[in-house]
Amino acid sequence: RILLLSLVWVVADFRFQMTKKRRNNGRSKKGRGHTPIVRCTNCARCVPKDKAIKRFQVRNIVEAGCQRDIRDASVFESYTLPKLYMKLQYCCSCGKSFRAVFFDIYFRMTSFLSHPLSCCS
Repeated sequence: RILLLSLVWVVADFRFQMTKKRRNNGRSKKGRGHTPIVRCTNCARCVPKDKAIKRFQVRNIVEAGCQRDIRDASVFESYTLPKLYMKLQYCCSCGKSFRAVFFDIYFRMTSFLSHPLSCCS
């Protein structure tokens, strides 16, 4: 009798499956059972490494206004200031709020359509 009830639940699960939003379930795991976690750069939330939104940011250490002053005061003529290399890893909500990634197609289309194209005017 218990076997019959469990069989009914298994059949019911296959018949009434919910639709999937994404083919990859929002991750790039593909065959790995578990992936390590990383911490979000903004809010320190634990996010699976394959689900995190990763951006590589290259900035100058010195802002543009001070670069000229440092160049003029420098003894070396051809000294290039070093750059700051940062790998940013966001969770989904922080990636959306920082606009590192656009989840909503409607938002992209409205922002695209609000700016008239220069070639069509």
